[in-house]
Amino acid sequence: MTARAALLGIMLALLGCPRASEEQRARAALEGRNLRGSSPHSQADRIPELDAEQVGPQTGYLDGAFAYASFEARVVRTLWESQPTPSEWGALALWLDGVDPSARISVSARRLGSGVHVRLFVPGGDPEWFERATASGVSVRAEGAGHVVDWFELPDHEPHRQALIDASIAMPGVEARAELERLQGDAVVLIDGPRASEAIGADPRLRDAERLFAGMTVELTVAVDRLLARARWLPTDAGRERLPAMFELDPVDADVPTVAALCEGALICGRSRGLPARDRFAALATGRYADRDAILDMLDRPEAALVLLLETWPNAIAGLLQPPAGDVVLQNAAELGARVLGFGFAIRSERALDEHWIGYARMSGADLDSIRLLVEMTGHQPPIGRFHGLFDPGNAWGFAVVTDDEQQLAWLAGLPHDDGAVPLLYLEIPDLTQLVEIKPELLGFSDHGNPPAGGVRAQLMLAADRSPELHLALGVFD
Repeated sequence: MTARAALLGIMLALLGCPRASEEQRARAALEGRNLRGSSPHSQADRIPELDAEQVGPQTGYLDGAFAYASFEARVVRTLWESQPTPSEWGALALWLDGVDPSARISVSARRLGSGVHVRLFVPGGDPEWFERATASGVSVRAEGAGHVVDWFELPDHEPHRQALIDASIAMPGVEARAELERLQGDAVVLIDGPRASEAIGADPRLRDAERLFAGMTVELTVAVDRLLARARWLPTDAGRERLPAMFELDPVDADVPTVAALCEGALICGRSRGLPARDRFAALATGRYADRDAILDMLDRPEAALVLLLETWPNAIAGLLQPPAGDVVLQNAAELGARVLGFGFAIRSERALDEHWIGYARMSGADLDSIRLLVEMTGHQPPIGRFHGLFDPGNAWGFAVVTDDEQQLAWLAGLPHDDGAVPLLYLEIPDLTQLVEIKPELLGFSDHGNPPAGGVRAQLMLAADRSPELHLALGVFD
Protein backbone atom coordinates (compact mmCIF):
# COMPACT_ATOMS: atom_id res chain seq x y z
CA MET A 1 0.00 0.00 0.00
CA THR A 2 1.39 3.40 -0.96
CA ALA A 3 1.55 6.27 1.52
CA ARG A 4 -1.13 8.17 -0.39
CA ALA A 5 -3.41 5.14 -0.44
CA ALA A 6 -2.97 4.78 3.30
CA LEU A 7 -3.70 8.46 3.74
CA LEU A 8 -6.87 8.18 1.65
CA GLY A 9 -7.98 5.17 3.65
CA ILE A 10 -7.56 6.99 6.93
CA MET A 11 -9.39 10.08 5.73
CA LEU A 12 -12.24 8.03 4.27
CA ALA A 13 -12.58 6.22 7.58
CA LEU A 14 -13.29 9.53 9.24
CA LEU A 15 -16.65 9.69 7.48
CA GLY A 16 -17.74 6.64 9.40
CA CYS A 17 -17.28 8.29 12.79
CA PRO A 18 -20.62 8.50 14.62
CA ARG A 19 -22.20 11.95 14.85
CA ALA A 20 -25.28 12.91 16.80
CA SER A 21 -28.25 13.76 14.63
CA GLU A 22 -30.21 17.01 14.89
CA GLU A 23 -33.01 15.04 16.58
CA GLN A 24 -30.61 13.56 19.14
CA ARG A 25 -29.14 16.96 19.91
CA ALA A 26 -32.56 18.57 20.36
CA ARG A 27 -33.80 15.68 22.51
CA ALA A 28 -30.70 15.88 24.69
CA ALA A 29 -31.28 19.61 25.23
CA LEU A 30 -34.93 19.09 26.12
CA GLU A 31 -34.01 16.42 28.66
CA GLY A 32 -31.71 18.87 30.39
CA ARG A 33 -28.51 17.08 29.44
CA ASN A 34 -25.93 17.31 26.67
CA LEU A 35 -23.74 15.10 24.56
CA ARG A 36 -21.10 14.48 27.18
CA GLY A 37 -22.16 15.62 30.58
CA SER A 38 -23.08 18.81 32.40
CA SER A 39 -20.40 21.46 31.96
CA PRO A 40 -21.31 24.90 33.33
CA HIS A 41 -23.06 27.08 30.78
CA SER A 42 -20.72 29.62 29.21
CA GLN A 43 -21.32 33.33 29.74
CA ALA A 44 -20.75 36.10 27.20
CA ASP A 45 -20.08 38.68 29.90
CA ARG A 46 -16.53 39.88 29.29
CA ILE A 47 -17.79 42.81 27.20
CA PRO A 48 -20.21 45.22 28.96
CA GLU A 49 -23.60 45.79 27.38
CA LEU A 50 -23.98 48.95 25.33
CA ASP A 51 -26.85 50.54 27.26
CA ALA A 52 -27.89 54.05 26.19
CA GLU A 53 -30.91 56.06 25.08
CA GLN A 54 -32.09 55.68 21.50
CA VAL A 55 -30.86 58.45 19.24
CA GLY A 56 -34.22 59.29 17.64
CA PRO A 57 -34.75 61.55 14.60
CA GLN A 58 -31.90 63.87 13.64
CA THR A 59 -31.50 66.78 11.23
CA GLY A 60 -29.00 66.90 8.41
CA TYR A 61 -29.47 63.70 6.43
CA LEU A 62 -29.37 63.66 2.65
CA ASP A 63 -31.47 61.41 0.46
CA GLY A 64 -29.32 58.87 -1.36
CA ALA A 65 -26.35 59.07 1.01
CA PHE A 66 -24.09 56.03 1.30
CA ALA A 67 -23.12 56.83 4.92
CA TYR A 68 -25.00 58.46 7.77
CA ALA A 69 -23.83 59.26 11.28
CA SER A 70 -24.62 61.28 14.36
CA PHE A 71 -22.46 61.95 17.39
CA GLU A 72 -22.21 64.19 20.41
CA ALA A 73 -19.67 66.99 19.90
CA ARG A 74 -17.73 65.87 22.99
CA VAL A 75 -16.95 62.51 21.28
CA VAL A 76 -14.53 64.18 18.88
CA ARG A 77 -12.55 65.83 21.67
CA THR A 78 -12.58 62.63 23.74
CA LEU A 79 -11.19 60.61 20.84
CA TRP A 80 -8.57 63.26 20.19
CA GLU A 81 -7.45 63.32 23.82
CA SER A 82 -7.26 59.51 23.93
CA GLN A 83 -4.95 59.28 20.91
CA PRO A 84 -1.38 58.21 21.68
CA THR A 85 -0.05 60.40 18.87
CA PRO A 86 -1.37 63.51 17.05
CA SER A 87 -4.12 62.70 14.56
CA GLU A 88 -6.76 64.21 12.32
CA TRP A 89 -9.13 64.18 15.30
CA GLY A 90 -7.17 67.17 16.64
CA ALA A 91 -8.05 69.40 13.69
CA LEU A 92 -11.73 68.43 13.90
CA ALA A 93 -11.79 68.92 17.67
CA LEU A 94 -10.41 72.44 17.29
CA TRP A 95 -12.79 73.17 14.44
CA LEU A 96 -15.75 72.23 16.66
CA ASP A 97 -14.46 74.21 19.63
CA GLY A 98 -17.25 76.44 20.88
CA VAL A 99 -20.02 73.95 20.14
CA ASP A 100 -21.97 72.64 23.15
CA PRO A 101 -20.29 69.30 24.06
CA SER A 102 -23.71 67.63 24.44
CA ALA A 103 -24.96 68.90 21.07
CA ARG A 104 -25.62 66.04 18.66
CA ILE A 105 -24.06 66.61 15.25
CA SER A 106 -25.46 64.70 12.28
CA VAL A 107 -23.60 64.04 9.05
CA SER A 108 -24.21 62.28 5.75
CA ALA A 109 -22.07 61.58 2.70
CA ARG A 110 -23.29 60.93 -0.81
CA ARG A 111 -21.73 60.42 -4.17
CA LEU A 112 -21.74 63.54 -6.35
CA GLY A 113 -20.52 63.17 -9.92
CA SER A 114 -17.03 61.75 -9.63
CA GLY A 115 -16.63 63.09 -6.09
CA VAL A 116 -18.31 63.28 -2.70
CA HIS A 117 -20.65 65.69 -0.94
CA VAL A 118 -20.64 65.73 2.88
CA ARG A 119 -23.21 67.61 4.94
CA LEU A 120 -23.15 68.29 8.68
CA PHE A 121 -25.84 69.79 10.86
CA VAL A 122 -24.31 71.44 13.94
CA PRO A 123 -26.78 72.55 16.63
CA GLY A 124 -25.98 75.96 18.08
CA GLY A 125 -22.42 77.20 17.73
CA ASP A 126 -21.18 80.56 18.98
CA PRO A 127 -20.17 83.43 16.64
CA GLU A 128 -16.48 82.51 16.86
CA TRP A 129 -17.27 78.97 15.75
CA PHE A 130 -19.30 80.29 12.80
CA GLU A 131 -16.41 82.54 11.72
CA ARG A 132 -13.88 79.73 12.11
CA ALA A 133 -15.99 77.29 10.08
CA THR A 134 -16.61 79.88 7.34
CA ALA A 135 -12.92 80.74 7.16
CA SER A 136 -12.05 77.07 6.57
CA GLY A 137 -13.56 77.29 3.09
CA VAL A 138 -16.76 75.28 3.55
CA SER A 139 -20.30 76.45 2.94
CA VAL A 140 -21.94 77.37 6.27
CA ARG A 141 -25.45 78.75 6.74
CA ALA A 142 -27.81 79.18 9.65
CA GLU A 143 -30.84 76.89 9.69
CA GLY A 144 -33.30 76.68 12.56
CA ALA A 145 -31.46 76.26 15.85
CA GLY A 146 -28.17 75.39 14.22
CA HIS A 147 -25.94 75.58 11.17
CA VAL A 148 -25.67 73.48 8.00
CA VAL A 149 -22.17 72.82 6.70
CA ASP A 150 -21.62 71.53 3.15
CA TRP A 151 -18.22 70.24 2.06
CA PHE A 152 -17.29 68.99 -1.43
CA GLU A 153 -14.49 66.87 -2.82
CA LEU A 154 -14.87 67.39 -6.57
CA PRO A 155 -12.12 67.54 -9.21
CA ASP A 156 -11.74 70.81 -11.07
CA HIS A 157 -12.45 69.06 -14.38
CA GLU A 158 -15.83 67.75 -13.17
CA PRO A 159 -18.45 68.73 -15.79
CA HIS A 160 -20.88 71.38 -14.49
CA ARG A 161 -18.94 71.43 -11.22
CA GLN A 162 -20.37 74.70 -9.87
CA ALA A 163 -23.93 73.76 -10.86
CA LEU A 164 -23.60 70.50 -8.95
CA ILE A 165 -22.33 72.35 -5.88
CA ASP A 166 -25.08 74.97 -6.00
CA ALA A 167 -27.80 72.32 -6.38
CA SER A 168 -26.37 70.28 -3.52
CA ILE A 169 -26.25 73.25 -1.16
CA ALA A 170 -29.91 73.95 -1.93
CA MET A 171 -30.84 70.29 -1.40
CA PRO A 172 -33.13 69.92 1.63
CA GLY A 173 -32.32 67.45 4.36
CA VAL A 174 -34.60 64.52 5.16
CA GLU A 175 -35.62 62.73 8.32
CA ALA A 176 -33.26 60.03 9.53
CA ARG A 177 -33.80 56.47 8.32
CA ALA A 178 -35.74 54.25 10.68
CA GLU A 179 -32.67 52.07 11.24
CA LEU A 180 -30.82 55.09 12.64
CA GLU A 181 -33.63 56.29 14.89
CA ARG A 182 -33.53 53.00 16.80
CA LEU A 183 -29.76 53.09 17.40
CA GLN A 184 -28.19 53.81 20.78
CA GLY A 185 -24.98 55.47 21.87
CA ASP A 186 -22.85 58.59 21.89
CA ALA A 187 -22.09 58.03 18.21
CA VAL A 188 -23.92 55.96 15.59
CA VAL A 189 -23.14 55.14 11.97
CA LEU A 190 -25.10 53.54 9.13
CA ILE A 191 -23.39 52.45 5.91
CA ASP A 192 -25.59 51.58 2.93
CA GLY A 193 -23.85 48.64 1.25
CA PRO A 194 -24.99 49.05 -2.39
CA ARG A 195 -24.43 52.82 -2.41
CA ALA A 196 -21.06 52.52 -0.67
CA SER A 197 -19.92 49.91 -3.21
CA GLU A 198 -20.85 52.25 -6.04
CA ALA A 199 -19.20 55.25 -4.37
CA ILE A 200 -15.82 53.51 -4.00
CA GLY A 201 -15.93 52.07 -7.52
CA ALA A 202 -16.05 48.40 -6.49
CA ASP A 203 -16.33 45.80 -9.24
CA PRO A 204 -20.10 45.27 -9.70
CA ARG A 205 -19.47 41.55 -10.28
CA LEU A 206 -18.63 41.26 -6.58
CA ARG A 207 -22.31 41.84 -5.84
CA ASP A 208 -23.58 39.44 -8.52
CA ALA A 209 -24.69 36.86 -5.95
CA GLU A 210 -27.47 36.24 -3.47
CA ARG A 211 -26.61 38.66 -0.66
CA LEU A 212 -27.87 38.31 2.90
CA PHE A 213 -26.82 41.82 3.95
CA ALA A 214 -27.18 45.34 2.56
CA GLY A 215 -24.89 47.31 4.85
CA MET A 216 -24.31 47.71 8.56
CA THR A 217 -24.82 49.94 11.58
CA VAL A 218 -22.33 50.75 14.33
CA GLU A 219 -23.21 52.08 17.79
CA LEU A 220 -20.61 53.44 20.22
CA THR A 221 -20.33 54.78 23.72
CA VAL A 222 -17.14 56.77 24.23
CA ALA A 223 -15.28 57.79 27.38
CA VAL A 224 -11.64 58.72 28.00
CA ASP A 225 -10.80 55.28 29.41
CA ARG A 226 -13.25 53.06 27.53
CA LEU A 227 -14.95 52.58 24.18
CA LEU A 228 -17.79 50.12 23.57
CA ALA A 229 -19.07 49.34 20.09
CA ARG A 230 -21.75 47.13 18.58
CA ALA A 231 -21.95 46.40 14.85
CA ARG A 232 -25.05 44.94 13.26
CA TRP A 233 -25.63 43.96 9.66
CA LEU A 234 -28.73 45.15 7.78
CA PRO A 235 -30.45 42.06 6.30
CA THR A 236 -31.83 41.91 2.79
CA ASP A 237 -35.23 40.30 2.18
CA ALA A 238 -33.42 37.01 1.50
CA GLY A 239 -31.39 37.52 4.65
CA ARG A 240 -34.46 37.91 6.85
CA GLU A 241 -35.70 34.54 5.62
CA ARG A 242 -32.44 32.61 5.73
CA LEU A 243 -30.43 34.01 8.66
CA PRO A 244 -32.17 32.08 11.47
CA ALA A 245 -31.61 28.73 9.75
CA MET A 246 -28.02 29.54 8.77
CA PHE A 247 -26.73 30.79 12.11
CA GLU A 248 -28.82 28.82 14.60
CA LEU A 249 -26.52 26.49 16.52
CA ASP A 250 -26.97 22.92 17.73
CA PRO A 251 -27.26 22.59 21.53
CA VAL A 252 -23.87 21.02 22.21
CA ASP A 253 -21.72 20.86 25.33
CA ALA A 254 -18.21 21.21 23.91
CA ASP A 255 -16.64 20.93 27.39
CA VAL A 256 -13.77 23.32 26.64
CA PRO A 257 -11.57 25.74 28.65
CA THR A 258 -13.39 28.89 29.66
CA VAL A 259 -12.53 32.15 27.92
CA ALA A 260 -11.50 33.71 31.24
CA ALA A 261 -9.07 30.84 31.91
CA LEU A 262 -7.58 30.96 28.41
CA CYS A 263 -7.02 34.69 28.65
CA GLU A 264 -5.69 34.91 32.21
CA GLY A 265 -2.07 36.06 31.89
CA ALA A 266 -2.11 35.74 28.08
CA LEU A 267 -0.61 38.12 25.56
CA ILE A 268 -3.31 37.21 22.99
CA CYS A 269 -6.10 34.64 23.33
CA GLY A 270 -9.22 33.46 21.56
CA ARG A 271 -11.92 30.82 21.34
CA SER A 272 -14.56 29.83 18.78
CA ARG A 273 -17.61 27.62 18.85
CA GLY A 274 -16.45 25.71 15.75
CA LEU A 275 -16.71 26.04 11.99
CA PRO A 276 -19.93 27.20 10.31
CA ALA A 277 -22.22 24.48 8.97
CA ARG A 278 -20.95 24.03 5.42
CA ASP A 279 -24.20 22.67 4.00
CA ARG A 280 -26.16 25.69 5.22
CA PHE A 281 -23.86 28.13 3.40
CA ALA A 282 -23.23 26.08 0.26
CA ALA A 283 -25.90 27.75 -1.91
CA LEU A 284 -24.17 31.14 -1.48
CA ALA A 285 -20.94 29.97 -3.16
CA THR A 286 -21.81 31.23 -6.64
CA GLY A 287 -20.07 33.45 -9.19
CA ARG A 288 -16.78 34.77 -7.88
CA TYR A 289 -17.55 33.27 -4.50
CA ALA A 290 -17.17 29.77 -5.92
CA ASP A 291 -13.45 30.43 -6.49
CA ARG A 292 -11.31 30.19 -3.34
CA ASP A 293 -8.37 32.02 -4.95
CA ALA A 294 -10.64 34.86 -6.06
CA ILE A 295 -11.99 35.22 -2.51
CA LEU A 296 -8.50 35.39 -1.05
CA ASP A 297 -7.59 38.00 -3.65
CA MET A 298 -10.55 40.12 -2.55
CA LEU A 299 -9.05 40.41 0.92
CA ASP A 300 -6.00 42.17 -0.57
CA ARG A 301 -8.06 44.85 -2.36
CA PRO A 302 -9.65 47.52 -0.13
CA GLU A 303 -12.71 48.14 -2.31
CA ALA A 304 -13.43 44.41 -2.57
CA ALA A 305 -12.80 43.89 1.15
CA LEU A 306 -15.40 46.59 1.90
CA VAL A 307 -18.00 44.77 -0.20
CA LEU A 308 -17.20 41.59 1.73
CA LEU A 309 -17.57 43.38 5.06
CA LEU A 310 -20.85 45.10 4.22
CA GLU A 311 -22.69 42.55 2.10
CA THR A 312 -21.09 39.28 1.06
CA TRP A 313 -18.97 37.78 3.85
CA PRO A 314 -21.40 34.81 4.15
CA ASN A 315 -20.78 34.13 0.45
CA ALA A 316 -17.04 34.19 1.11
CA ILE A 317 -17.45 31.73 3.98
CA ALA A 318 -19.44 29.46 1.67
CA GLY A 319 -16.69 29.49 -0.94
CA LEU A 320 -13.85 28.98 1.51
CA LEU A 321 -15.59 26.04 3.16
CA GLN A 322 -15.98 24.17 -0.13
CA PRO A 323 -12.96 21.90 -0.80
CA PRO A 324 -11.74 21.54 -4.41
CA ALA A 325 -13.84 19.08 -6.40
CA GLY A 326 -12.23 15.68 -6.79
CA ASP A 327 -9.72 16.11 -3.95
CA VAL A 328 -10.79 13.32 -1.63
CA VAL A 329 -8.22 14.15 1.03
CA LEU A 330 -9.31 17.78 1.37
CA GLN A 331 -12.98 16.86 1.17
CA ASN A 332 -12.63 14.46 4.04
CA ALA A 333 -10.47 16.91 5.97
CA ALA A 334 -13.31 19.41 5.58
CA GLU A 335 -15.72 16.83 6.97
CA LEU A 336 -13.46 16.37 9.96
CA GLY A 337 -13.25 20.13 10.47
CA ALA A 338 -17.04 20.38 10.41
CA ARG A 339 -17.21 17.92 13.30
CA VAL A 340 -14.86 19.94 15.52
CA LEU A 341 -16.84 21.34 18.44
CA GLY A 342 -14.55 24.25 19.23
CA PHE A 343 -11.15 25.86 18.78
CA GLY A 344 -9.03 27.95 21.14
CA PHE A 345 -5.54 29.40 21.54
CA ALA A 346 -3.38 31.45 23.87
CA ILE A 347 0.02 33.10 23.53
CA ARG A 348 1.41 33.23 27.03
CA SER A 349 4.89 34.67 26.49
CA GLU A 350 5.87 37.96 28.10
CA ARG A 351 8.46 38.82 25.47
CA ALA A 352 7.57 37.35 22.04
CA LEU A 353 4.67 36.28 19.82
CA ASP A 354 6.29 32.96 18.91
CA GLU A 355 7.01 31.59 22.39
CA HIS A 356 4.86 29.72 24.93
CA TRP A 357 1.80 29.38 22.73
CA ILE A 358 -0.82 26.65 22.44
CA GLY A 359 -3.85 25.97 20.25
CA TYR A 360 -6.48 23.24 20.44
CA ALA A 361 -9.39 21.70 18.55
CA ARG A 362 -12.06 19.82 20.53
CA MET A 363 -13.23 16.64 18.75
CA SER A 364 -14.36 13.07 19.14
CA GLY A 365 -11.85 10.47 20.25
CA ALA A 366 -12.28 8.65 16.93
CA ASP A 367 -11.32 11.75 14.94
CA LEU A 368 -8.44 12.51 17.26
CA ASP A 369 -7.15 8.96 17.00
CA SER A 370 -7.27 9.16 13.20
CA ILE A 371 -5.25 12.37 13.20
CA ARG A 372 -2.74 10.88 15.63
CA LEU A 373 -2.37 7.81 13.42
CA LEU A 374 -1.95 9.97 10.34
CA VAL A 375 0.84 11.98 11.98
CA GLU A 376 2.60 8.80 13.11
CA MET A 377 2.36 7.14 9.70
CA THR A 378 3.51 10.10 7.63
CA GLY A 379 5.92 11.64 10.12
CA HIS A 380 4.60 15.08 9.16
CA GLN A 381 4.26 17.62 11.95
CA PRO A 382 2.43 20.98 11.67
CA PRO A 383 4.41 23.84 10.04
CA ILE A 384 4.92 25.35 13.50
CA GLY A 385 4.99 23.61 16.87
CA ARG A 386 4.28 19.93 17.44
CA PHE A 387 1.07 17.91 17.51
CA HIS A 388 -0.22 16.25 20.68
CA GLY A 389 -3.39 14.23 21.30
CA LEU A 390 -4.98 14.69 24.73
CA PHE A 391 -7.77 12.17 25.34
CA ASP A 392 -10.51 12.45 27.96
CA PRO A 393 -10.93 9.53 30.37
CA GLY A 394 -12.51 6.74 28.36
CA ASN A 395 -11.08 8.15 25.10
CA ALA A 396 -14.52 9.16 23.77
CA TRP A 397 -13.45 12.80 23.34
CA GLY A 398 -10.24 14.74 23.32
CA PHE A 399 -8.16 17.71 22.18
CA ALA A 400 -5.94 17.92 19.13
CA VAL A 401 -3.23 20.27 20.40
CA VAL A 402 -0.39 22.13 18.67
CA THR A 403 2.16 23.94 20.84
CA ASP A 404 5.76 25.07 20.88
CA ASP A 405 6.23 24.09 24.52
CA GLU A 406 5.11 20.81 26.09
CA GLN A 407 4.81 22.53 29.47
CA GLN A 408 1.72 24.25 28.06
CA LEU A 409 -0.05 20.87 27.88
CA ALA A 410 -0.26 20.60 31.68
CA TRP A 411 -1.51 24.19 31.83
CA LEU A 412 -4.27 23.46 29.27
CA ALA A 413 -5.30 20.25 31.03
CA GLY A 414 -5.72 22.05 34.35
CA LEU A 415 -8.05 24.83 33.14
CA PRO A 416 -11.71 25.02 34.24
CA HIS A 417 -14.26 24.17 31.53
CA ASP A 418 -17.68 25.29 30.34
CA ASP A 419 -19.93 24.20 27.48
CA GLY A 420 -18.38 26.64 24.96
CA ALA A 421 -21.79 27.67 23.58
CA VAL A 422 -21.15 31.43 23.57
CA PRO A 423 -19.78 33.56 22.12
CA LEU A 424 -19.50 32.23 18.58
CA LEU A 425 -16.06 33.81 18.32
CA TYR A 426 -13.99 35.63 20.94
CA LEU A 427 -10.62 37.40 20.68
CA GLU A 428 -8.77 39.37 23.35
CA ILE A 429 -5.55 41.31 23.83
CA PRO A 430 -5.55 41.75 27.62
CA ASP A 431 -2.79 44.38 27.71
CA LEU A 432 -2.17 46.53 24.63
CA THR A 433 0.82 48.17 26.27
CA GLN A 434 2.61 44.84 26.62
CA LEU A 435 1.81 43.83 23.04
CA VAL A 436 2.96 47.13 21.55
CA GLU A 437 6.21 46.97 23.50
CA ILE A 438 6.89 43.59 21.87
CA LYS A 439 5.67 44.48 18.38
CA PRO A 440 4.97 48.22 17.99
CA GLU A 441 4.43 48.01 14.23
CA LEU A 442 1.41 45.73 14.72
CA LEU A 443 -0.83 48.59 15.78
CA GLY A 444 0.87 51.32 13.82
CA PHE A 445 2.22 53.29 16.76
CA SER A 446 5.32 55.42 16.31
CA ASP A 447 8.46 54.85 18.38
CA HIS A 448 7.57 57.93 20.43
CA GLY A 449 3.89 57.20 20.92
CA ASN A 450 2.19 55.51 23.85
CA PRO A 451 -0.37 52.72 23.34
CA PRO A 452 -3.80 53.18 24.90
CA ALA A 453 -4.18 51.85 28.42
CA GLY A 454 -5.97 48.56 28.96
CA GLY A 455 -6.88 45.96 26.42
CA VAL A 456 -9.24 45.10 23.58
CA ARG A 457 -11.97 42.46 23.52
CA ALA A 458 -14.13 41.41 20.56
CA GLN A 459 -16.82 38.81 20.16
CA LEU A 460 -19.34 37.63 17.58
CA MET A 461 -22.80 36.90 18.96
CA LEU A 462 -26.28 36.09 17.70
CA ALA A 463 -29.03 38.67 18.18
CA ALA A 464 -32.58 37.78 19.16
CA ASP A 465 -33.49 37.29 15.47
CA ARG A 466 -30.46 34.93 15.11
CA SER A 467 -28.53 37.37 12.95
CA PRO A 468 -24.87 37.97 13.82
CA GLU A 469 -23.61 41.05 15.60
CA LEU A 470 -20.10 42.08 16.59
CA HIS A 471 -19.27 43.54 20.04
CA LEU A 472 -16.04 45.40 20.77
CA ALA A 473 -14.57 46.89 23.94
CA LEU A 474 -11.40 48.94 24.23
CA GLY A 475 -10.13 50.20 27.57
CA VAL A 476 -9.56 49.25 31.19
CA PHE A 477 -11.57 46.33 32.60
CA ASP A 478 -11.86 44.77 36.03
